[in-house]
Amino acid sequence: MISDEPRPLWEGYGQPGATRRPSEVCVTERIGEALALAVALMRPRVVVEAGTGFGVSAGHLTAGLERSGRGHLYTFEAHEAWAREARRYLDEHRHRVTVLVGRFEERLSDALAGRTIDLAFLDAIHADDAVRGQWCAVMAHRSPRVVVAIDDVQAVPGAWQEIAGASRPLAVIDGRLGIVEVTG
Repeated sequence: MISDEPRPLWEGYGQPGATRRPSEVCVTERIGEALALAVALMRPRVVVEAGTGFGVSAGHLTAGLERSGRGHLYTFEAHEAWAREARRYLDEHRHRVTVLVGRFEERLSDALAGRTIDLAFLDAIHADDAVRGQWCAVMAHRSPRVVVAIDDVQAVPGAWQEIAGASRPLAVIDGRLGIVEVTG
């Protein structure tokens, strides 16, 4: 269980002294269940997540991997203290998940070591330029078929419109989680 006490926000956000409660940054149960179901049905070999937070969405993703009986999640968190908490939260799934400290775009290539991405969940910095950078990083390392889920699409309308136009949109859940597919 994760305590809902406020934690300092990563300094890279440029908001000195700001805090967030886990309940403010975690996916809803409904979205978490949708992520787990997508993973279980897709049976991906490689799943990546930008923005581990406290590990709640990673827990849903790894639950889907467990149900599918295969695959591994590489999840990236820029805030070292949050990544430590996520590792503790995800400990029972450590054979299916690797929590990496650092920015997604900067660490992805080395972490994958030549593997390609089958499913990505982008839930890090919720700004158009940041999401575009995360998208480009996924596209540079994608399998011939990749599904990408983006949290808080309403907060990044410019990036979401571009991504949806460059891919096959599959769904928008609760006006918040956009899911697209890229093939070929």
